[in-house]
Amino acid sequence: MSDAQESMKRVTDVVSLCLGDFVQARLQDGQTIYDGEVESVDFQHGFLCIRHGALKERKLLDASEYEIWWRPL
Repeated sequence: MSDAQESMKRVTDVVSLCLGDFVQARLQDGQTIYDGEVESVDFQHGFLCIRHGALKERKLLDASEYEIWWRPL
């Protein structure tokens, strides 16, 4: 695990996320699939939208399908 991954904290509820937070969506084995800044959060349904990659592509993530990790400022 890299130093960057070690400084991250697992999110158990998307209600703790704010716009602009940096997050990673990981598989259960720890592999990062998506990372980027939070653009919007649907607290009621557990979805979040992030901007991912060099092209800042919009990705809609279902928090129940991934482990969501957050990097504190």
